[in-house]
Amino acid sequence: MTQTVVTSADGDRAAEIRNALTDKLRSNSMITSPVVERAFRTVPRHLFVPEGTPLEVAYDADDSVATKRERDGVVVSSISAPFIQAQMIEQAGLGPGMSVLEIGSGGYNAALVRHEAPLFPCGDERSPPLACRSRLMKLGAV
Repeated sequence: MTQTVVTSADGDRAAEIRNALTDKLRSNSMITSPVVERAFRTVPRHLFVPEGTPLEVAYDADDSVATKRERDGVVVSSISAPFIQAQMIEQAGLGPGMSVLEIGSGGYNAALVRHEAPLFPCGDERSPPLACRSRLMKLGAV
C-alpha cells in the first residue's frame, strides 16, 4: 500500500469525517467506553486504506474497504467495517495488565486496540509484520 501525502485541508476534512463516524457509532451503542471512543477519534483510518479511496468510503461506518483483489476482482482482503471493529474491541473488555496479539492486521485495528492494551502485531500477506510495525510506529501505536 502506498501512503498518500495528506495536506492540512485533507487532514481537517478527515478529522471531521472521523468524528462524525465516531458520533454515529456512539449513538448506535457500538462504542460505549471512553477509551474506544478516544481511539476512534484519534486513529486516522484513511491512512490504512488503499491510495485513492475517498474519505467518505474510508470512514463509512457500515462497510468494509477492500484492500486486495484477485485478478478477476474478487476481494480477498479488507479492513473490517468500523461498527464491527468497535464491537469487537468493546467486547474484548481490554484493561490494565492485558496484552493483545493482533494477527492478520494491516494496522488499523491494531492501532485502535493499542489505545487499550500493549500490542503485538503480526502482519498478513499484504502487510508483512515489519511494514505493519513501521506504520504503527509512525502513529505512536507501538
